[in-house]
Amino acid sequence: MDLLHLRCPPSISAVTDRLPVTGCGDIEILSIRRLDTGSLRVRDGQTLILTGVISDFDRSVVTKWPILGDIPLIGQFFRATNNSREKRELVIMVTPRIINDTEGGTYGYGYQPSTPASRAFLGGGPQPSMAP
Repeated sequence: MDLLHLRCPPSISAVTDRLPVTGCGDIEILSIRRLDTGSLRVRDGQTLILTGVISDFDRSVVTKWPILGDIPLIGQFFRATNNSREKRELVIMVTPRIINDTEGGTYGYGYQPSTPASRAFLGGGPQPSMAP
């Protein structure tokens, strides 16, 4: 049975703010969340499910009548508050397939370099000496 060792660190990035820069326009401030999976061992054809990158957003929007909404005690009758909550979770499903490349394949898997120096370099063998 073939085993595959892999690393798959997912990340989520979102724009959290925009700042104006003179002469350049707006720049965006990113919030990035990452999950470090470490090294994984998966069998050929076995599905791996990665979860754990969760985003929670709480938003509160207050609308009010000018001046009247700021008056203590009676100002609450001239204000409206709208709360919303958003929750997202990233789920990644990976199913690796090990490709048999002993007979040379398509899509570049059976590539053989034409020069002996290139074959030695890619195969990890000793490099042929270069005579002057």
